[in-house]
Amino acid sequence: MTHPPSRYDQDPEAIAWARAKVHAEIERAEQSAADLFAVGDPEADRWTFLARHLRRWFLGDTTSAVMGRFDERLPALHTAADNASPHPYRAAADRARALAAIARQRVTDPETMRTLDDIARHLSAAADVFTTHQATAGPDLPPMAKAELQIADALADDHPSTRLFSEFTLYVTQPVTGRRLPFPDPLRPIADSRTARERELHYRLEQLHNDTKTATDNAAAWLTDVFTVWDDWKTLADEVTDEYKSAYPHP
Repeated sequence: MTHPPSRYDQDPEAIAWARAKVHAEIERAEQSAADLFAVGDPEADRWTFLARHLRRWFLGDTTSAVMGRFDERLPALHTAADNASPHPYRAAADRARALAAIARQRVTDPETMRTLDDIARHLSAAADVFTTHQATAGPDLPPMAKAELQIADALADDHPSTRLFSEFTLYVTQPVTGRRLPFPDPLRPIADSRTARERELHYRLEQLHNDTKTATDNAAAWLTDVFTVWDDWKTLADEVTDEYKSAYPHP
Protein backbone atom coordinates (compact mmCIF):
# COMPACT_ATOMS: atom_id res chain seq x y z
CA MET A 1 0.00 0.00 0.00
CA THR A 2 1.31 3.44 -0.90
CA HIS A 3 0.44 6.70 0.80
CA PRO A 4 0.01 10.03 -1.05
CA PRO A 5 2.14 12.99 0.05
CA SER A 6 0.65 15.22 2.71
CA ARG A 7 1.34 18.83 3.58
CA TYR A 8 1.67 17.70 7.20
CA ASP A 9 4.80 15.75 6.25
CA GLN A 10 6.43 19.15 5.73
CA ASP A 11 5.32 20.59 9.07
CA PRO A 12 7.79 19.88 11.93
CA GLU A 13 5.09 20.59 14.54
CA ALA A 14 2.66 18.14 12.94
CA ILE A 15 5.39 15.50 12.75
CA ALA A 16 6.31 16.06 16.43
CA TRP A 17 2.65 15.78 17.46
CA ALA A 18 2.21 12.48 15.59
CA ARG A 19 5.50 11.09 16.90
CA ALA A 20 4.45 11.83 20.48
CA LYS A 21 1.23 9.86 19.99
CA VAL A 22 3.12 6.91 18.53
CA HIS A 23 5.73 7.11 21.31
CA ALA A 24 2.95 6.80 23.89
CA GLU A 25 1.65 3.62 22.23
CA ILE A 26 5.16 2.17 21.98
CA GLU A 27 5.72 2.79 25.67
CA ARG A 28 2.43 1.03 26.47
CA ALA A 29 3.48 -1.97 24.36
CA GLU A 30 6.92 -2.09 25.96
CA GLN A 31 5.41 -1.86 29.45
CA SER A 32 3.02 -4.70 28.64
CA ALA A 33 5.95 -6.78 27.34
CA ALA A 34 7.93 -6.10 30.52
CA ASP A 35 5.00 -7.00 32.78
CA LEU A 36 4.35 -10.26 30.94
CA PHE A 37 8.03 -11.17 30.82
CA ALA A 38 8.26 -10.70 34.56
CA VAL A 39 5.64 -13.43 35.13
CA GLY A 40 6.99 -15.69 32.39
CA ASP A 41 4.09 -15.19 30.01
CA PRO A 42 5.12 -16.01 26.38
CA GLU A 43 2.75 -13.26 25.15
CA ALA A 44 5.56 -10.86 26.08
CA ASP A 45 7.22 -11.64 22.73
CA ARG A 46 4.18 -10.40 20.83
CA TRP A 47 4.16 -7.08 22.65
CA THR A 48 7.90 -6.72 22.07
CA PHE A 49 7.36 -7.36 18.35
CA LEU A 50 4.53 -4.82 18.26
CA ALA A 51 6.69 -2.14 19.89
CA ARG A 52 9.51 -2.76 17.42
CA HIS A 53 7.08 -2.71 14.50
CA LEU A 54 5.57 0.62 15.56
CA ARG A 55 8.99 2.15 16.09
CA ARG A 56 10.31 1.02 12.71
CA TRP A 57 7.34 1.83 10.50
CA PHE A 58 6.06 4.97 12.20
CA LEU A 59 9.17 6.61 13.69
CA GLY A 60 11.85 5.29 11.37
CA ASP A 61 15.42 4.27 12.02
CA THR A 62 17.73 7.29 12.18
CA THR A 63 20.79 5.04 11.91
CA SER A 64 19.75 3.92 8.42
CA ALA A 65 17.82 5.09 5.37
CA VAL A 66 14.58 3.55 6.67
CA MET A 67 11.98 6.33 6.72
CA GLY A 68 8.96 6.10 9.02
CA ARG A 69 5.47 7.49 8.42
CA PHE A 70 6.12 10.20 11.04
CA ASP A 71 9.87 10.37 10.65
CA GLU A 72 11.49 13.50 12.07
CA ARG A 73 13.55 13.75 8.86
CA LEU A 74 10.49 14.19 6.62
CA PRO A 75 10.34 18.03 6.63
CA ALA A 76 14.01 18.32 5.62
CA LEU A 77 13.52 15.65 2.97
CA HIS A 78 10.57 17.49 1.41
CA THR A 79 12.50 20.77 1.46
CA ALA A 80 15.44 19.15 -0.31
CA ALA A 81 13.11 17.59 -2.90
CA ASP A 82 11.37 20.90 -3.57
CA ASN A 83 14.70 22.68 -4.01
CA ALA A 84 16.01 19.96 -6.31
CA SER A 85 13.25 20.45 -8.90
CA PRO A 86 10.94 23.43 -9.53
CA HIS A 87 7.48 22.99 -8.07
CA PRO A 88 4.86 23.85 -10.73
CA TYR A 89 2.52 25.65 -8.30
CA ARG A 90 5.38 27.69 -6.86
CA ALA A 91 6.48 28.58 -10.39
CA ALA A 92 2.92 29.67 -11.22
CA ALA A 93 2.82 31.83 -8.08
CA ASP A 94 6.13 33.48 -9.01
CA ARG A 95 4.85 34.25 -12.50
CA ALA A 96 1.54 35.63 -11.23
CA ARG A 97 3.34 38.00 -8.87
CA ALA A 98 5.73 39.06 -11.62
CA LEU A 99 2.84 39.85 -13.96
CA ALA A 100 1.07 41.77 -11.20
CA ALA A 101 4.17 43.94 -10.84
CA ILE A 102 4.35 44.47 -14.60
CA ALA A 103 0.69 45.55 -14.68
CA ARG A 104 1.18 48.02 -11.82
CA GLN A 105 4.26 49.55 -13.45
CA ARG A 106 2.51 50.51 -16.67
CA VAL A 107 1.95 54.23 -17.11
CA THR A 108 -1.10 55.27 -19.10
CA ASP A 109 -4.33 57.21 -18.59
CA PRO A 110 -5.89 57.13 -15.09
CA GLU A 111 -8.86 54.93 -16.04
CA THR A 112 -6.64 52.29 -17.65
CA MET A 113 -4.27 52.40 -14.70
CA ARG A 114 -7.18 51.62 -12.38
CA THR A 115 -8.04 48.64 -14.56
CA LEU A 116 -4.41 47.51 -14.50
CA ASP A 117 -4.44 47.77 -10.73
CA ASP A 118 -7.56 45.57 -10.62
CA ILE A 119 -5.84 43.04 -12.88
CA ALA A 120 -2.80 43.10 -10.61
CA ARG A 121 -4.95 42.44 -7.55
CA HIS A 122 -6.50 39.36 -9.16
CA LEU A 123 -3.07 38.12 -10.23
CA SER A 124 -1.77 38.55 -6.68
CA ALA A 125 -4.80 36.70 -5.30
CA ALA A 126 -4.11 33.83 -7.70
CA ALA A 127 -0.47 33.79 -6.57
CA ASP A 128 -1.56 33.44 -2.94
CA VAL A 129 -3.71 30.43 -3.85
CA PHE A 130 -0.89 28.78 -5.82
CA THR A 131 1.48 29.31 -2.89
CA THR A 132 -0.66 27.34 -0.46
CA HIS A 133 -2.00 24.76 -2.92
CA GLN A 134 -0.83 21.18 -2.54
CA ALA A 135 0.13 19.05 -5.53
CA THR A 136 -2.54 16.72 -6.87
CA ALA A 137 -2.54 14.04 -9.50
CA GLY A 138 -2.66 15.61 -12.94
CA PRO A 139 -2.21 19.16 -14.23
CA ASP A 140 -5.14 20.65 -12.30
CA LEU A 141 -5.49 24.34 -11.55
CA PRO A 142 -6.81 25.30 -8.11
CA PRO A 143 -10.39 26.49 -8.74
CA MET A 144 -9.94 29.74 -6.84
CA ALA A 145 -6.74 30.60 -8.71
CA LYS A 146 -8.40 29.72 -12.02
CA ALA A 147 -11.31 32.05 -11.22
CA GLU A 148 -8.98 34.94 -10.33
CA LEU A 149 -7.03 34.50 -13.57
CA GLN A 150 -10.21 34.34 -15.63
CA ILE A 151 -11.27 37.69 -14.17
CA ALA A 152 -7.86 39.15 -15.02
CA ASP A 153 -8.17 37.89 -18.61
CA ALA A 154 -11.71 39.26 -18.92
CA LEU A 155 -10.60 42.69 -17.68
CA ALA A 156 -7.80 42.73 -20.25
CA ASP A 157 -10.19 41.70 -23.04
CA ASP A 158 -12.72 44.37 -22.05
CA HIS A 159 -10.05 47.08 -21.87
CA PRO A 160 -7.72 46.94 -24.92
CA SER A 161 -6.01 50.06 -23.64
CA THR A 162 -4.18 47.86 -21.10
CA ARG A 163 -2.33 46.38 -24.09
CA LEU A 164 -2.55 42.95 -22.52
CA PHE A 165 -3.36 40.34 -25.12
CA SER A 166 -6.10 37.71 -24.90
CA GLU A 167 -5.34 34.90 -22.42
CA PHE A 168 -2.12 36.52 -21.28
CA THR A 169 -2.43 34.53 -18.04
CA LEU A 170 -1.38 31.39 -19.94
CA TYR A 171 2.10 32.49 -18.94
CA VAL A 172 1.05 31.95 -15.31
CA THR A 173 -0.65 28.58 -15.72
CA GLN A 174 1.81 26.98 -18.16
CA PRO A 175 4.08 25.44 -15.45
CA VAL A 176 1.03 23.57 -14.11
CA THR A 177 -0.88 22.73 -17.30
CA GLY A 178 2.03 22.30 -19.69
CA ARG A 179 0.04 24.11 -22.38
CA ARG A 180 1.85 25.80 -25.23
CA LEU A 181 2.68 29.44 -24.57
CA PRO A 182 0.70 32.02 -26.58
CA PHE A 183 1.99 33.36 -29.86
CA PRO A 184 0.57 36.27 -31.88
CA ASP A 185 -1.20 35.80 -35.18
CA PRO A 186 0.65 36.90 -38.34
CA LEU A 187 0.25 40.60 -39.13
CA ARG A 188 1.16 40.45 -42.86
CA PRO A 189 2.31 44.07 -43.18
CA ILE A 190 2.58 45.71 -46.58
CA ALA A 191 5.91 47.50 -46.07
CA ASP A 192 9.05 45.38 -46.18
CA SER A 193 10.46 47.24 -43.17
CA ARG A 194 7.52 46.18 -41.03
CA THR A 195 7.77 42.61 -42.32
CA ALA A 196 11.38 42.57 -41.12
CA ARG A 197 10.32 43.94 -37.72
CA GLU A 198 7.63 41.27 -37.43
CA ARG A 199 10.17 38.57 -38.27
CA GLU A 200 12.55 39.92 -35.61
CA LEU A 201 9.82 40.04 -32.95
CA HIS A 202 8.78 36.50 -33.87
CA TYR A 203 12.36 35.34 -33.40
CA ARG A 204 12.79 37.18 -30.06
CA LEU A 205 9.59 35.74 -28.62
CA GLU A 206 10.48 32.24 -29.80
CA GLN A 207 13.89 32.50 -28.15
CA LEU A 208 12.34 33.67 -24.88
CA HIS A 209 9.82 30.84 -24.89
CA ASN A 210 12.67 28.38 -25.32
CA ASP A 211 14.69 29.93 -22.47
CA THR A 212 13.26 27.67 -19.79
CA LYS A 213 16.25 28.21 -17.49
CA THR A 214 15.65 31.94 -17.09
CA ALA A 215 11.91 31.34 -16.88
CA THR A 216 12.58 29.09 -13.89
CA ASP A 217 15.44 30.95 -12.23
CA ASN A 218 14.19 34.52 -12.68
CA ALA A 219 10.54 34.65 -13.66
CA ALA A 220 10.30 38.43 -13.16
CA ALA A 221 13.14 39.26 -15.57
CA TRP A 222 11.95 36.66 -18.08
CA LEU A 223 8.36 37.92 -18.12
CA THR A 224 9.53 41.54 -18.35
CA ASP A 225 11.41 40.64 -21.55
CA VAL A 226 8.49 38.56 -22.85
CA PHE A 227 5.94 41.32 -22.34
CA THR A 228 8.30 43.92 -23.81
CA VAL A 229 8.22 41.89 -27.01
CA TRP A 230 4.42 41.70 -26.82
CA ASP A 231 4.25 45.49 -26.33
CA ASP A 232 6.44 45.98 -29.41
CA TRP A 233 4.19 43.59 -31.29
CA LYS A 234 1.12 45.57 -30.24
CA THR A 235 2.79 48.76 -31.51
CA LEU A 236 3.60 47.10 -34.82
CA ALA A 237 0.03 45.74 -35.08
CA ASP A 238 -1.35 49.28 -34.68
CA GLU A 239 1.00 50.50 -37.41
CA VAL A 240 -0.07 47.69 -39.76
CA THR A 241 -3.74 48.53 -39.12
CA ASP A 242 -3.08 52.17 -40.06
CA GLU A 243 -1.05 50.99 -43.02
CA TYR A 244 -3.96 49.01 -44.42
CA LYS A 245 -6.37 51.88 -43.77
CA SER A 246 -4.13 54.18 -45.79
CA ALA A 247 -3.61 51.67 -48.59
CA TYR A 248 -7.28 50.71 -48.82
CA PRO A 249 -9.34 53.67 -47.66
CA HIS A 250 -13.08 53.30 -47.45
CA PRO A 251 -14.97 54.96 -50.32
